[in-house]
Amino acid sequence: MAVLTWVTIFPLITLVVVVSAPLIGRLPLVVRLAATTLVTVSLITWVVMPRVTRLLRGWLYPGGGDDAAGPGPSSTKEVPHAR
Repeated sequence: MAVLTWVTIFPLITLVVVVSAPLIGRLPLVVRLAATTLVTVSLITWVVMPRVTRLLRGWLYPGGGDDAAGPGPSSTKEVPHAR
């Protein structure tokens, strides 16, 4: 996952910096960093990584099946209810 994250973030942050430079290039460094990281983190979280992890799920979770995510609410084991 670390390799996939880096391979995804590096080109995206490069693109965001290049595209945003003409728009925010004269602003102070901290403001530029805040803007570029806000855009990059938003894109990674809600646009890029969901698609990339779905595309590469076979490589990320070899063996496949529903148990790839580990135990959880979708597990077929019965959970005793509190009374």
